Order: sequence, then structure tokens, then C-alpha cells
Amino acid sequence: MKPLKALFNEALCQTMDAQENLTAYSKQVEESEYSLKAVKILKEDTASNALYSILAKVKSHLQSQCQRIKDSFMFIERHIEEGKREKQAISNIQKNTKQLLC
Repeated sequence: MKPLKALFNEALCQTMDAQENLTAYSKQVEESEYSLKAVKILKEDTASNALYSILAKVKSHLQSQCQRIKDSFMFIERHIEEGKREKQAISNIQKNTKQLLC
């Protein structure tokens, strides 16, 4: 059987080892929490970037569609103006023809 002092010293050493292990474990837990937070932030950033990319593509597509619509309206307006000029020209020809015939 060990003397009481030896048992006390052994218990003290085991307590100190346990304290060191607990400190090391606490640091590992803290590092793991930081890692989890980093992964969560990275995941959110990745999702955000993916969403931003999709929205940018949608915006580009809508801008393209709007430009096509504007171009179509401009084409129609040009044809309307040409039609008005042709109608005026026909009207002028008819007036001139009536004047010549009279």
C-alpha cells in the first residue's frame, strides 16, 4: 500500500492531467465551433453567390427581352410613319390627278 502523501501526489498529478485534458478539449470544442461557423458562413455565401448569379442571368434575359420589344415598337413606328407618308403621297397624287382631269 502506498503512503498517503504518494497517493495525494498521484491524485494531484491526475487532477492536473485531467485539467490539461479539459483545457485541450475546450480548445478543440472552441475550434470546432469556429469551424462550424466558418462552414455556415461559407455555405450562406455560396448560396448567396448562386442566387446572385441566377438573378444576374434573369436580369440580363429581361434586359434582352425589353430591348427586343423596344426594337419591335421602333420598327412598327417606322412602318406607321412610312404608311402615313405613302398615304399622303397617294392623296397628293389623287388631288393632282383630279386637278389635271378637270
